[in-house]
Amino acid sequence: MTLLPDPPPSLPPGPRAFYGELRELLVALHPPDLDRAGVEVDFGDAGVAVTLPHAREPGWTLAAQVSLRAAVVVAGPASAHFDDRTPDWTSAAVRYMAGVLRGERELAVLSRRSIAFWRAPVSEGVRIDFGARG
Repeated sequence: MTLLPDPPPSLPPGPRAFYGELRELLVALHPPDLDRAGVEVDFGDAGVAVTLPHAREPGWTLAAQVSLRAAVVVAGPASAHFDDRTPDWTSAAVRYMAGVLRGERELAVLSRRSIAFWRAPVSEGVRIDFGARG
């Protein structure tokens, strides 16, 4: 059973390709720690925005905003950008999301230890995990 609704017929090719792959991914992975009731999808402005909240960790929301030629994926405190200058950019965005859903992607975030303005920022790795395997 698919978690995300069918896209409207007017959704352009780039966002449609991303959305179709994401729907298939969520069916295949069936992430157990995804808050299914909190999932949001917004079609508009010739693109799509999808929000996938974590069931127990509010700061671990995974979201994507995809327009005609670019996608921004936000995973908790980190983000990744994809655009049509790279072949297969929509699939790359979905692969990035798959890595987050599986807990395979280490995200570099600024550490709270770097609050002193005279010190160089310190980054640390965080793994967001929705419990998906496969």
